[in-house]
Amino acid sequence: FRRVLFRSNRHQNDLRLMLTDPASGNASEMYREQNKYYVEINDNWQFLKDGKSYLFTSEMNGFNQLYRYTVDGKQKIQITKQRADIADINGVDEKNRLVYYTLAWPTPMDRNLFVSDLDGKNARPITQGTGWHRVELNDNFTQLYDYYSNINTPQVVSLYDLKKDKATLNKVVNENK
Repeated sequence: FRRVLFRSNRHQNDLRLMLTDPASGNASEMYREQNKYYVEINDNWQFLKDGKSYLFTSEMNGFNQLYRYTVDGKQKIQITKQRADIADINGVDEKNRLVYYTLAWPTPMDRNLFVSDLDGKNARPITQGTGWHRVELNDNFTQLYDYYSNINTPQVVSLYDLKKDKATLNKVVNENK
């Protein structure tokens, strides 16, 4: 079994992801990010089941964006390209090669669910508008609960049927009048 470890210098401006072999002690660099001032270290790293690639978030381009790199370093894809920060990776549908994520969009104070393919093409919103959409997807990505609120609307919980990139309202579960 190979293991992955993070390594950073004391100034936290040089982050490396190392692929290691505990039996031999050998290590190779999978990923490196440097910044003159600071590299944000987070837990938004997810290895795909194929064992060949991984997802992570980084602020290397000015906004917190989602990336997919192959373990061998040959393919480096920026999945999110909006001028907004990614707030959460909600789920990865590897069967259909889709990733669901929450974006601080259309303003930094809003949260909306987006979906994109793992190649960074065809990104589109599933929820829209101002306010907060906190979502929970089921395991097979066919339904989601949307917990929505804004400054004038107490939380409303809705169940949506999900077909890859479109959500259709199934029912309002709890309307907080």
